[in-house]
Amino acid sequence: MMEHVRVVSEFFNFSLKRFALLVKTIEEMLPESSHKRLINICKTRWVARSLSAFIDVFPAVIRCFEIIRDNINKTWNPESVQKAENVRNEVDTKHDLWFEEAESVAEGVGTLPEKTSIASKQQHRANTPADTPSDYYRRVVTIPFLDHLKSQIKNLLYRR
Repeated sequence: MMEHVRVVSEFFNFSLKRFALLVKTIEEMLPESSHKRLINICKTRWVARSLSAFIDVFPAVIRCFEIIRDNINKTWNPESVQKAENVRNEVDTKHDLWFEEAESVAEGVGTLPEKTSIASKQQHRANTPADTPSDYYRRVVTIPFLDHLKSQIKNLLYRR
């Protein structure tokens, strides 16, 4: 997970234009936030501090990605636009990495995710067919979570 935080942090911190957009967006959306930018992730930084800052400004980060992706004023270069679009478009790749991390943690405590059974009538969980546990959790957890998160962030932005 911290690798993803590092990539996002570098995306904004290694470009003055993207950094300025993030700072402006944080000030507009989150004026009471104690964090005004993303902290670079490195081996000498305290990871919890970096993650806390990332979570605190996450709505502004998503808004910046949307601004760059939509490129309404045609002020963003194609590389920035492409990187901003990749967040949702690469869900399969990202999910596979996250699922591998989850499997590694689960294996460390003596358990592994199993493929769920398909019932003809299901009331207490999603009855989504899938060939592997990873496919099942991608369809039932990862994609709905990302879609829900995007929807909630949009709702938050429109209420302001």
